[in-house]
Amino acid sequence: MMDQWFSRCSLRGAGAHVWAAALLAASVALAGIAPAPASTPHRVLAFARSLAPRAGQPGRLSGPSGVATDSSGDVVVADTGHDRVVRLTASGRFLGVLGGPGVLSEPSGVAIDAYGDVYVADTGHDRIVEFAADGGVLRVWGSEGEGPGQFEFPTALALEPGGDLYVADTANGRLQRFPPTGGLPTQIIGRPGTRPGQFDAPEGVAVSPAGDVLVSDTGNDRVEVFSSTGAFRRAWGRPGSDPGRLNGPEGIAVHASGAVLVADGGNDRVEAFTATGQFLRATQSRRASQMLQGPDGVATDCSGRVQVADGDGNPLFALPTYTALLELRELLASRGVAGRWSD
Repeated sequence: MMDQWFSRCSLRGAGAHVWAAALLAASVALAGIAPAPASTPHRVLAFARSLAPRAGQPGRLSGPSGVATDSSGDVVVADTGHDRVVRLTASGRFLGVLGGPGVLSEPSGVAIDAYGDVYVADTGHDRIVEFAADGGVLRVWGSEGEGPGQFEFPTALALEPGGDLYVADTANGRLQRFPPTGGLPTQIIGRPGTRPGQFDAPEGVAVSPAGDVLVSDTGNDRVEVFSSTGAFRRAWGRPGSDPGRLNGPEGIAVHASGAVLVADGGNDRVEAFTATGQFLRATQSRRASQMLQGPDGVATDCSGRVQVADGDGNPLFALPTYTALLELRELLASRGVAGRWSD
């Protein structure tokens, strides 16, 4: 239920911070030509097409949740109902699977590092499984429990530029940070509760270009932001269905434009916010075949396209590059907030 465009689209290894800063600067430079009309602040993020294979085709999905993309634009999606992870091209062509029954149990979160290795939140087994790009299992860590390095229903994953992995330890109401090799966490953020810095069943995590950690605090209907050291920065969101309100937010991603995309599962939509939580836009569609039904995961690729895992509706949707990237850039620039991630 995560996506970090800056870590996947950079040169492998140490260039992530430089590449991210360059892309954000380009976003600001390209943005100010044609700001979005002030009369349409909630205009649609329209769907382009479904990426999901059809019934009877290889890779047919059942209750997909987490989704991520690699540097080439290929998509991996946690095919939760089939106990596997499915690989697709950017156009939706089936490439293969990772795991399967006996290896994974109800996987939910996925993340891809700069080398193409895939991390999976193996939710039913309360552990993390790392697959090599060729499909082999590299390492497994975690077990059921409440101690450091243990999990209760882990759901969402996010990689930070240095390669550390954040895990939303959902039923334990916390976030754990691990080195790339797994083992014991180097950081634990949050605990169960409703106060700032606390969580109620968090099911989404992302990392901003500045290293801030964004968490979908699902049970509290809000997004919380922490520094890379774990210090609480801010929170936004209120329960409800009006534009900008949240109802069980799950997947979260930071777009190249600087916008924060949130899978607002209980409201059957994806919403876009500025880095400080100002509402920008939400998805909508007049076509029944393109309406979301409890979206779980959201991701962006290196071209600015947005992928949405529509858990209850089963398809995997793609939002077009123009609407997802250019219009958000224009709107952010018109409000003077494009690319603002450092305090």
